[in-house]
Amino acid sequence: MEKRGTDLHPNDQRHVLDTYVHRMTVEARRRWPAHARRMIDGGYRMPPKTDALWLATTWFRVRGDGRLDLRVKHCRTA
Repeated sequence: MEKRGTDLHPNDQRHVLDTYVHRMTVEARRRWPAHARRMIDGGYRMPPKTDALWLATTWFRVRGDGRLDLRVKHCRTA
């Protein structure tokens, strides 16, 4: 089962924002500038968006109780 990022428990939202550093949002670029610079220099381009928009358009695998499945290491952005 999957849930949109905005529907995740607040603790799970914090976890994905700390874990998925490749999301290249405005906030992620500020938080990890060296990482963002390496990705951009490597040819990775993505239109700027916020963490809120990223959560609203990204789906995550959840367990039966609706909490984030921490065994899964990928997400799906629509």
